[in-house]
Amino acid sequence: MKNIILIYGNEEYLKEKKKKELLKALNAEGSINFNSFSDENLDLLEIRRLIDTVPLFEEYRKILISDSGLFKKTSANLQEGQEIEGEAVMTSPEESLSDNGQDNKDRATGGAESVDASSGNRAKSLGDAYDPTEVFSDIPETAVVIFVENNVSQASPMFKLVKKQGEIFKFETVETKRGQERRISETEVRNWAAGMFKAAGRRIDGPVLNYMIQLAGYDMENLSGEIEKLISYMLDKPEKQKINIDDINAICSKTLSDRVFVMLESRMKGRTGEALAMLEELFALKVPPMKTLYLLTRHYNQALAVRECQDARMSDAQICAKTEMKDWQLRRIKEQTSGISAGEIRAALENCADMEYKIKRGNMSERIALEVLML
Repeated sequence: MKNIILIYGNEEYLKEKKKKELLKALNAEGSINFNSFSDENLDLLEIRRLIDTVPLFEEYRKILISDSGLFKKTSANLQEGQEIEGEAVMTSPEESLSDNGQDNKDRATGGAESVDASSGNRAKSLGDAYDPTEVFSDIPETAVVIFVENNVSQASPMFKLVKKQGEIFKFETVETKRGQERRISETEVRNWAAGMFKAAGRRIDGPVLNYMIQLAGYDMENLSGEIEKLISYMLDKPEKQKINIDDINAICSKTLSDRVFVMLESRMKGRTGEALAMLEELFALKVPPMKTLYLLTRHYNQALAVRECQDARMSDAQICAKTEMKDWQLRRIKEQTSGISAGEIRAALENCADMEYKIKRGNMSERIALEVLML
């Protein structure tokens, strides 16, 4: 294990799993040598002191830092008004050029002046104490620092430092991937979900599992919650009984994307009342109207791509390869668009673009624009 580790990405389930795995390997839980920091209580000088402190009765001093913001593109981390060893941190040109003259200027710019001259063992400049790359350089073998971050720029000095000296784990959701990488990730998520059911002693067929993922999405954190709900729901049923679609419909929550898909299906089939009722549900759930409009536009684009491929007499396998859809996704869209021409779908897409233009011009409210689209 490296002694400086970065875990980041938007797949929260895998980030949390990796964090727990590392902390367990380090025996961090309940340890007197374990400290946790976040953006709310981040004190780089204190963290450096802990790093340099020899652990008591254990091999490592363990430090967990969450959402620090240190991996953004800029590395300026001076906190206005914070005091270190009795000295206020200078954060503005006005402060650095105050009546104290060059002395203040030197402290503000990280000169060689010590923070507290009366304390020989703390002769560290303000600039060094607040430069993250200085704080986390040359970590001794007796310390391990783990960062768990949401916002990371690979151009940031801290990212380059960890890449050079430590280890990086990046976990991204399936939706952010494309092509072969996405197909591999989707298969991995389905195998992981099937494994959760198997571990709980429950049987589920492939098509039924695909239907569940279609409703819950590929986000592993959300999907794991839905699987746990479904397993609990099945506790009073015989162990040999397979999970079916009715069980999933009875207990699983639908994702926003699937709600919009069903709403669009009602609209395409001429069931305008149903579509409007579903739209009202989205308003009640405080879903941003522009997000709903984006999903509508995306679904119309998918439907148009499938319809044009069908008009070109392409096989289902060819359509899946061209559109990067799964066979069950293709079947669903084909059912949704049966009896609807490519021209009608294209006209609907033009309506979406027109409504977006009117919203951004301020000619129509977001809510009314979506209601008009459903009508």
